[in-house]
Amino acid sequence: MLSFEESHALIELVTSKDIWDKITAIASLATAGAIFWGFWRHSKIERTVQILKKEVDILYSASDNFFTFTDALGALIFVKKTRYKSEVDGTKLADDYSEREDAKIKNIQDSYKFIYKSIYELKSIGDTDSAALIEEYANKSLEIVGEIKSASSTTASTPSVMVEYLSREKKIVDKLSDKCFAQISKKKDSLKS
Repeated sequence: MLSFEESHALIELVTSKDIWDKITAIASLATAGAIFWGFWRHSKIERTVQILKKEVDILYSASDNFFTFTDALGALIFVKKTRYKSEVDGTKLADDYSEREDAKIKNIQDSYKFIYKSIYELKSIGDTDSAALIEEYANKSLEIVGEIKSASSTTASTPSVMVEYLSREKKIVDKLSDKCFAQISKKKDSLKS
């Protein structure tokens, strides 16, 4: 067992600080600070990467939803144009062609939710330019579908006029669709950099 004087001397030895002890303490604090800063910096970078990954996923989803709608619109224009061409040419269509037309009309009606979801997703990540282009596409599609329904219910538009109309409008929506996809791609590239 240690005597009082020996333990007191030992305590003084342990608690006495010379220059090397102070340097060691400062070095330990600096190391701990560097480790803390490294973890903090890494977590900040990791959060940024996770946010960017989520935005890219949303961008792909918006693109996929937009494609679903453009596909439905293209299919409707195709079957209606084929119908009107057959009336102009006097050719007979398949017996179930009316059912196909009805299915395409129902499909386009069901697909509007996809285009509006695409617009919402793009706006949610701050891509208002792409959202505005897709909104323009949606409005154009409403115009085309309205004209198709109007022509189907009245005899005001002749089949040859409708063939010309649908051909012209198909070119317009295809160009608009290309602009939309190019804008989405531009946003994706800006997220990657």
